[in-house]
Parts: sequence; C-alpha cells; structure tokens
Amino acid sequence: MNDRLSELQKTIDPNIIETDKEHKKQKKSKTKRTKSTESEPSPSEDGDFMTSFFSQVGQMKKTITMIEETTRRLQAVTTQTDLSSLSSLLGDTNCSIAQLRDDLLLMGKENTMLGDDPKIARSSEYTIRVNAFYAIKSKFFDAARHYEEAQLRAKNKEEQHAERRIRVVLPHATQDEIEEIVNQGDDIFQQKLMDKRQHQAAVEALTVVETQRQQIHHLEQSIAELHQLFLDMALLVDEQGEMINVIEMNVNKTRQYVIEANHELKLALKYSKSARKKIAVLIVGAVVGVAVGVGGLATKLVGI
Repeated sequence: MNDRLSELQKTIDPNIIETDKEHKKQKKSKTKRTKSTESEPSPSEDGDFMTSFFSQVGQMKKTITMIEETTRRLQAVTTQTDLSSLSSLLGDTNCSIAQLRDDLLLMGKENTMLGDDPKIARSSEYTIRVNAFYAIKSKFFDAARHYEEAQLRAKNKEEQHAERRIRVVLPHATQDEIEEIVNQGDDIFQQKLMDKRQHQAAVEALTVVETQRQQIHHLEQSIAELHQLFLDMALLVDEQGEMINVIEMNVNKTRQYVIEANHELKLALKYSKSARKKIAVLIVGAVVGVAVGVGGLATKLVGI
C-alpha cells in the first residue's frame, strides 16, 4: 500500500502540489483577515471620525475660554479708557464666536448624517459624540449669553456717563434730547451748545460724549450680532431635535434587545438543567443495567 502511494505521488507534478499548498496558505490567511475585520471596527467607522471630533471639541473649548476671559475683562471695565482698549479684543471675540457658531452648525449636520447609519447610530462612540456635542453647545450658549450681558451692562454704563456729561452743559435737557444727542452725535450737540453759548466746558463735554457715542454704537452692533447668532443657533436646536428622537429610538431598541436576550438566556439555562437531569437519569439507568447484567453473569458462573 505504501509503495502504491509513493507511485501516485511520483506521477503528480510537484508544482501542482506546491500551488495547492500556497492556495491553502492564502485561504487560511484570508480567513484570519476576514475574522479580524469582522471583530475589529475599521478606522473610518470609529477611530478617524472620533479622533477628528475630539480635536474639534478641544479647539472649541479654547474658544469658549477666550470668550469667558473677554467677558471678565469687560465686566472689570471702570473707565472710558479701559473700554477703548478692549475695542480690538471685542472685535476678535465676535469673529471667534461667529466661527464657533459655524463649526457647531456643521458638527450638528455631521452628527445627523452619521445617525442615518443604523450601525453607527447604535454604537457607543456615536452616543459619546452626541453627548459631547450637546455639552459643548450648552457651554457655548452660556458663555455667549454672559458675554452679551456684559456688553449690555457696559453699554448702559456708557450711556449714563454720556448723559452726565451732557447735563453738565445742558442741565435742563430732556431725556429725548439726550437720546437724540447720543444717537446722532456732533451736529445736534453743537447746535444745543451754540444756543447756550458755552465754551471750554462745552468743547470738552462734546469730545467725551462723541467718544462714548462711538463706543455705544460699537457695543450695539456687537449685541445685534450676538442676537443673530442666537437666532441661528435656535435653528440648530430644531434640527438636532430629530437626531435626539433617533437616539432615543435606538436606546429603546437596545433596551428591548437586552430584555429579549435575558429571556432567551433564562430559557437556555432551563433547557440546560433539564438536559443535565436527563443525562443523569440515563447514566444511572446505564449503571443499574450494567450492575444487573454483571450480577446475572456472576450468578451463572457460580452455578457452573
């Protein structure tokens, strides 16, 4: 038989044998790769989009910290000079807020698109992403609101200072006249001063009031921009409502899966116990049968 096997092996082309071995090796390697792919999520599904996301969140946190710092400096303003020195910072902060708003709008749309994929929507990474998004958005809202409130207080303070300056040279000016001077500036104030025939004190008051008027106007523009920002972000809240519904639906599905799995596990344990009992009965029966058989055989042998 061994000789016949040797003859058959000689008749087979060695290249065919080698090719067959290589094919089996490749097939085995491919199987390993397939299992590895199935067990490990691809970077495009988890790693990449999460790494990029957390990088964005980190940058957003830095911007929010900058907004909070500007707010603190604005709250600490006590003189007109202090407010003038913050003019450039306020402009930069407004630009940063607008950029952060755009980034959040884009991130919200990305979350919605990712949530359309059932596999991603059920993943823990997606839940982390959504929770982090809402946390950073809430923190941004708070920072922007406090910044707006600080600007409103600064604006009111400047208006009060301007009113006091105006009343130095126009003590009997009505509130409407004061508001007109603050809103329209030099021409109206100069006209009122000429009527009163004031001189040096009037000129000084005019200079201060004009500077304050410009600062008030600048603050009003900034507040209007923030108001528009809140309107834009309100749209984001509406758009994200649907995503919250999807997440809630996935959570409910997961909860149902867990309930069903627990039920199936209990059934499996029940069947397992029943099967073990049957096996035990069969073993006992077999042992008894063997014992009876051996006893009968022994009796016959003794009789012989």
